[in-house]
Amino acid sequence: MMTPDPNARYIHGDQVHQDCIPKENMVFATEEEGYAFYMQYARAAGFGSKKHKNKAMSRVYACSRQGSSEFYKEAEKRKRGKMSKRIGCMASVKLKLRGKEWFYERVELEHNHTLNPDPCEVKHMRSHKNKHPVMMDYVDGLQHSGVSPNATVNVLTELHGDYGHMLMNARDLENRRAANLRKEQVDDVKKLVTFFNECRAQNPKFYSDIDYDSEGVVKNIFWSHASCQANYAEFKDVVTFDTTYRSNFYRMPLGMFVGSNHHLQNVIFGFALVGDETEETFEWVFRTFQRCMEGKDPICILTDQDQAMANAIRRVFLETIHRLCRWHMLNKHTVELNKLYYLHKGLEEKLLTAVNHPLTPLEFENAWKEMVTEHGLQNDPTLRGLYEHRASWIAAYFKGIFCGTMTSTQRSESTNRMDPPDTKTNYHLEHQLGRIYTRAVFKKYQDAYFAATSFRTKKVDTCNFLVYYGREGPTFSWSQHEFKVVCNEEEEKYTCECRGWEHTGLLCPHLIIVLINEQIQKIPSQYVLRRYSRNAHIDLPYDRNDTVQTGPDGSSLSCRNSDLLSEAFATVQAGRRSTVAYKRAMTVLKELRKQLEEIPADEMPVRGEPATHDEDGHLGTVLKAPPKSKTKGSRTEAGAEQIIGARGPKLCTRLCGNCGLFEGHNAATCTRRQQTFAVGGSSAGRGRGRGRGRGRGRGRGRNEKGKGVMRARRRLLDDVEEEDEDEDEQEKDYEAASETSCESDDSD
Repeated sequence: MMTPDPNARYIHGDQVHQDCIPKENMVFATEEEGYAFYMQYARAAGFGSKKHKNKAMSRVYACSRQGSSEFYKEAEKRKRGKMSKRIGCMASVKLKLRGKEWFYERVELEHNHTLNPDPCEVKHMRSHKNKHPVMMDYVDGLQHSGVSPNATVNVLTELHGDYGHMLMNARDLENRRAANLRKEQVDDVKKLVTFFNECRAQNPKFYSDIDYDSEGVVKNIFWSHASCQANYAEFKDVVTFDTTYRSNFYRMPLGMFVGSNHHLQNVIFGFALVGDETEETFEWVFRTFQRCMEGKDPICILTDQDQAMANAIRRVFLETIHRLCRWHMLNKHTVELNKLYYLHKGLEEKLLTAVNHPLTPLEFENAWKEMVTEHGLQNDPTLRGLYEHRASWIAAYFKGIFCGTMTSTQRSESTNRMDPPDTKTNYHLEHQLGRIYTRAVFKKYQDAYFAATSFRTKKVDTCNFLVYYGREGPTFSWSQHEFKVVCNEEEEKYTCECRGWEHTGLLCPHLIIVLINEQIQKIPSQYVLRRYSRNAHIDLPYDRNDTVQTGPDGSSLSCRNSDLLSEAFATVQAGRRSTVAYKRAMTVLKELRKQLEEIPADEMPVRGEPATHDEDGHLGTVLKAPPKSKTKGSRTEAGAEQIIGARGPKLCTRLCGNCGLFEGHNAATCTRRQQTFAVGGSSAGRGRGRGRGRGRGRGRGRNEKGKGVMRARRRLLDDVEEEDEDEDEQEKDYEAASETSCESDDSD
């Protein structure tokens, strides 16, 4: 590489328009205009700028490479192998106040370093990164909405027209995201209480409660919006509660009370952040939820297999039936079951079939017996434990309990539209249900109608029927062949032995085939639950909207935002077509913005108390952040040694790329690795986590010539000797250089 000539001088190129070059005695109305003009010139010329001096009557703006710094320090004091960019550049302008005007008193345009006018290079300079508040708010909105970093870069590139003109890069976006996260973590308990008060001001039905100890340390938090309570008033029959989600800073499990609405979608009734998973904590959560819902308990609640949770439910929800989640029951024994699946081919399919398909307890027991007998697992402790608790998690044992379509806390969501139903037949009953049911529920009915065509009916007497499989026969050998169905049109009584309607509130295939054969034209209203109808929502004495959505004139805030965005994008597209249009658009927009900022904002109507409302009595207590939670799901206990890597005994099947041995470690954790703290040109400055030697992707224990472990060991010894010699030479150079270098400032 050629050494730069220290006596050479560089100036802007022809790409800078003459009107954009600073000149002495140029006059500006304000200091900001003078600084903005110099920044515009620096961006076009291709160098970074900074505010060098700030005095009462003058300002000095200089090149970012102005001055010098003392960079070389002792090895133990250095943190990063980074060279200083300050080389004594004298390019600068002096802006001075004269009366009410500012003017350039001195202008120096020559630099002692090359300039980089390429937009792809300029955007990496700190002074030219686009930190406009509006653009930063837009970036924050994208990141808050969960848009991936790559997608965010693509959106900003589209807005700027080209990636080279986007005055920020992917690393800037990552830093912005990290800075926002750090900002959120500062005094987050106070921010949470403020947020709760603002929600209560928007809607007084908002409910929150915070449990804390005598020192004010937060233990548990519960909150529920007005919309959540409205959903519970309509769909409170079945509730699931799960605390497996744990991704917050304090590792506090997030418990959610979830139900299913008339579109078979998940709806949330309440949230809880718990400090631990003890019986006392769960009792506080359930009693708080009970108070929030005005003492109305659910019919059935589904949870995981947690004894502390079960005891708390038994004490709080006295009339509620507690059942276990199928997913959690199987997931709890994942390790043991995976071993069985590996040893016994086909066991997994048979187990899931036995868990999900049986309609009666007899069917389940026959299916289970067939499975364990075929694979010889009658005495397996895992399967025996699952079978002993079958009455609490197998749906066939609580068919008489209404659970809707929820038998697991891992229920998937479904999406629906409010289009008219697409009926498949001219049968009057189908048209009746199509007008009443939502689209998702009506699709369930059509699936059951299709399944009903596999059955035949046999009339026993006037109101009793036997439903049996037709030509195809039962799917499984343990399936029940006949089901007793009662169809009494006069008394409007319709029941099936499988108890499908009692369990889900939907007609089963056995009952549907009887209704069709008996030409029942209309189903009684008591067999069409309102929770599945299009009119499931009920009139409530409070507003179910969590926030005020309209202004004083009745217009929607989202509608205003949408209209303004449409006009703004259209203005940008029209203004970028020509220079005249661009200048006209900028002039009009700046003037319009100045006028709009002078107009006071509308005072949004407040339906509740002011933000200082202290319903929970927290204003008199200084709440403190909770410690990091150590719950039952935590892998390490308090004070336990941190385990790095896989748990259990090391199999030592991987080859270390550093020492070439099979000892259960890799190059990053190798104890034989040389710890070199070099400055400048050593391995410390070759990228994070990248030492000298081989790069990535060259195989296990192989070098570029395909040799084996012995060559890797010999090269390792040679590298160590070379590094020792390099360190001796570098220390001498650093001692000589440190005598003439200057101290580096914070901007470097």
